[in-house]
Amino acid sequence: MVSLILFVRSSSLLFLYHLQVSVASSSFVLLFSIASFSVVVLRRAIAHHRRARVVLGMHFCLSHSLPPSISHTAILFAS
Repeated sequence: MVSLILFVRSSSLLFLYHLQVSVASSSFVLLFSIASFSVVVLRRAIAHHRRARVVLGMHFCLSHSLPPSISHTAILFAS
């Protein structure tokens, strides 16, 4: 299971998407490319938005308290 954190800016809102993707154990190339993409998105989001770290921490707290059957969650807040 691979977890992706994506920040998407739309007008005055910043969307935080957390996606869990199932990847076969033999697909190391796909796993590496997904991880690299998520790191690039995170670096840009944290560099441009000071609240990104706080929301990221809140998101992890919420996602860990949710049932495992939920495959993705989204949080939005006014920037």
